[in-house]
This record gives sequence, C-alpha cells and structure tokens, in this order.
Amino acid sequence: MSSTESTPHDDEVHDFFSTKLVPVANELRESNIQLMPLGPDDSVDSWYVDYPTDREELFSFDSSKIEAELRQLWSSQEQPQLLGLCEPIGALAEKLAGQTEDEDDVSPFIYVMF
Repeated sequence: MSSTESTPHDDEVHDFFSTKLVPVANELRESNIQLMPLGPDDSVDSWYVDYPTDREELFSFDSSKIEAELRQLWSSQEQPQLLGLCEPIGALAEKLAGQTEDEDDVSPFIYVMF
C-alpha cells in the first residue's frame, strides 16, 4: 500500500487531529507553553546538546500499552492538557495496529531510495 492511499481509519485520524490534538495545541500555545523548540535559541552560547546515552537507541511502542506509557511520561510534566490525550491516542493506536499487511518486497514504512 502506498503512503498516499486512503485507509479505513483516515476519517478517525482526521477527527482525532482536528477535535483532540489541535485544541490542546492551541491551549498550550495560548498558555505560552512550548513542548519543543520551534527554532534556535539565540540567547544561549551553543545549541549543542550531549547525546543521551542512558536510553535505548531504538524502541517501539506496543499499541496496547501506549496509553499507560504516555500517561506515565506526561504525568511528570504537570500539563493536564497532555494527559487528556492519553486515552484517545491509545484507542486510535489500537485501531491502527496491524492495519497494513506487508505484501510488497519492502515495507511501506521504509523509504525506497532506488
């Protein structure tokens, strides 16, 4: 399947984005909360950050555990807006898990360079 082909859950993904994710992003923006830098910080001497060696380089999420993992991660950040996304993300992840079957020689999630 091509990454541009429609899937059975496109409407649900669009609904999640527009009714759940965008309102939280707008609320965070209005509260002047920035989850990640949107550009370089000119007030610092260097933008270099040491590579974290205390975690795995590659990891995957189990769709049945993603809600709990996000809840644990975001509960320490004291932003209730993010906690409200845990359940909808978990439900969507369960619906999307295993959605595609690799029938091609190369997985559709791998960019083919030739």
